[in-house]
Amino acid sequence: MKKWFLVPLFLILATIMVFTGCSTPVATTTTSTTHTTTTTTTTTTSTSTTVAAPYGTLTDVAASFGYDTWDPSLVTSWAQIYQPIMRTTQTQAFEGDVLSSWDISADGNTWTFHLLPNNKFTNGDPVTAADVKFSIERFAASTRSPWAPYLRASYNFVSMTVVDTLTLTYVTAHPEATLMACFGATYVLDKTEFDKVGEAAYFKNPVGSGPWKFSDYVAGTSIKLEANTGYCRPAEVPKFKYYVQLLVPELATRISMFKTGQCDILGLDDYARMKSLQDLGMPIQQYGINGTDSFAFQWSWLPEAGAVHDIRIRQAMSYALNRQEICDTWYSGYAIPGGRFFEPQGIFGYSDALAADPYDVVKAKQLIADANYPAAFSNPTITIFCQSSDQDRMLYYMSYWQAVGLQVKLLVKDTATYWSYLGFGPPQTDNKGWIWFWKSWSYPNSVYHSANMYTSKGVHKTTNDAHADELYAAVVHQSSYQAAWDAMTIFQAYVATLYTNIGVVEYKALFLYNPTTISSFTGRSFSDYASCLQGANHVTH
Repeated sequence: MKKWFLVPLFLILATIMVFTGCSTPVATTTTSTTHTTTTTTTTTTSTSTTVAAPYGTLTDVAASFGYDTWDPSLVTSWAQIYQPIMRTTQTQAFEGDVLSSWDISADGNTWTFHLLPNNKFTNGDPVTAADVKFSIERFAASTRSPWAPYLRASYNFVSMTVVDTLTLTYVTAHPEATLMACFGATYVLDKTEFDKVGEAAYFKNPVGSGPWKFSDYVAGTSIKLEANTGYCRPAEVPKFKYYVQLLVPELATRISMFKTGQCDILGLDDYARMKSLQDLGMPIQQYGINGTDSFAFQWSWLPEAGAVHDIRIRQAMSYALNRQEICDTWYSGYAIPGGRFFEPQGIFGYSDALAADPYDVVKAKQLIADANYPAAFSNPTITIFCQSSDQDRMLYYMSYWQAVGLQVKLLVKDTATYWSYLGFGPPQTDNKGWIWFWKSWSYPNSVYHSANMYTSKGVHKTTNDAHADELYAAVVHQSSYQAAWDAMTIFQAYVATLYTNIGVVEYKALFLYNPTTISSFTGRSFSDYASCLQGANHVTH
């Protein structure tokens, strides 16, 4: 289920928020409202519409099903059978998903959620405030989601109260407008069904209120979903009746199946192959926002980190990279220079201060000389570690560093060991100063990702800077979303000067599709992979 993780739902911009109301089976259009720190109201105009019944099967192939779970509190679980509390629009504004609107009190501490009327789970149960409360509590308790800590009592939570069937209040200890991102990552479960059958049985036959509903799952073989014709937004019901994802680990087999019409969708991490298939006439669809490649320097503030303890070495590693060449070769033109950690151009907190360093070999060599490298270091070797799937990419990047005189070695780790070396807890004996490569899908609001990368409490253990902590605190103590955006811009510009993470490229999120079965993608194709496929349109003859 790797492609369908629950991350990329938000495209956020300033303080304008649009709220969508809907009631089955009537389609809705919405009017925009400006969000203030006091109240938010919604005007919804309903119009009837006729939507054709879904038909046909959309077939996809995947190299892995990820964690192989239907629990939406996990990052890589299947999300589209559920609805989050909030989502975003194409204009990069927040809107309600299970909500019709929400209000924030004048002091910024009380959020009042107003749920959509007549919204139902696929088993017929109504979606209620009790379901939302239960889902927030369960998600906040998760130990496997990076979003969960920000909804826990130890961070910014005082109480929740079910006011009535369609109204819930959430009270915080301090204003934090950016919690919208956390509410957008919180998917709503059917509490009645969950309590009746128990957790294990619930996720064997999961119940949600999203655009797809669970149909069948064969471990290690296939996933099958069916269009939810009772979805509260009729215009967004999938056009294909079924979505089937087949587990096909071998790349050559996946490509062969696509070429012969056995599947309709093909995602590739091999951009050269993607380019060759596009040149043969296979169309490409972009979804979501750009992903990023970046390098994180673990425990770099410790003297035992070796050469990368010196900021001049980290800076030299950035200037030594010919990013445009990387975009043109490795990414076959489907990327642009940049790519700071979860922070591509145009998202929450981005500014020109985050632009990629230019390729400057002379400057890189001068920085290395100024650091008296290698003589000043008892062990001048810089260590990078990665999984086998990224080995060739790492060797390519390393060639630039070796060209300016840096001694670099690569350690290829199995998946379990690889993740065990990610900065959690105290440093291990040998990973201080090791470089972690991040090839990351992106998220339009990276405020909480940034806490993990750039604050002293972050799990990635790259930064231990008191001023960075102060600037981050300013971001998450704002009642105005615009003020939070401005504070994030200042924070991001500052941490960029620390060079504890260096960006390489922003790459486009793409897949190929079969033009004999799919004509186009509409709806929420601007969002994530799952939402994009939800908007696949049939070829009509």
